[in-house]
Amino acid sequence: MSVSYAIWLIVSGVIAFLVASLSWQRRTAPGALALVVLSLAMGVWSLTYAFFWLSSSPAAQVFWMNMTFCGVV
Repeated sequence: MSVSYAIWLIVSGVIAFLVASLSWQRRTAPGALALVVLSLAMGVWSLTYAFFWLSSSPAAQVFWMNMTFCGVV
């Protein structure tokens, strides 16, 4: 369990969701919708991977690793 790594993943996930929110407000700009989708996927990946690192039981780690693939795909 690496807490410092998980903290940085949480910070990057929050930043990704902020970028998605700002991009959504400017969704009429060219490429804004693609940036929203990419930022949301990065946010999901970062947060679920952070939860993976913070999990203590193997079952929870498997669950969060499977949830990580939702952001990757």
